[in-house]
Amino acid sequence: MRKVEKRVKGLVTNQYLWNEFWRRDPAGLKRNMKEETQTLEEAVRCNDATAFFTCAVKRLLVLRNQLVHGSSSENTTKNEDALKPGLLILEEILPVFLLLLIRHGEGKDLPDLPYPGKHTLQHLE
Repeated sequence: MRKVEKRVKGLVTNQYLWNEFWRRDPAGLKRNMKEETQTLEEAVRCNDATAFFTCAVKRLLVLRNQLVHGSSSENTTKNEDALKPGLLILEEILPVFLLLLIRHGEGKDLPDLPYPGKHTLQHLE
């Protein structure tokens, strides 16, 4: 959490990573951004990784949707301050998440991968 705290706060306070901004709901944007900023600060104070990463993943999901659905690209300036921090956050947290899954996921009944890689057991070919 400490390694990515500033970057996550930057995503939470980035108006372009909120659906309320795009729906032209300034009151909702202000209210929700304030609430999530408080949630994030409380998570850091209490070392609550679940609340912290929930805030991070919500903003990353909006960024992902913008990238996948074409409203953000390499030539778009509205998300240039979110794209690099988002990638750096993922670079830090994905190895940790994978390690947790490897350590604690063995023997668990995990759902099938929605889009299995070509060289996995679940791939259709």
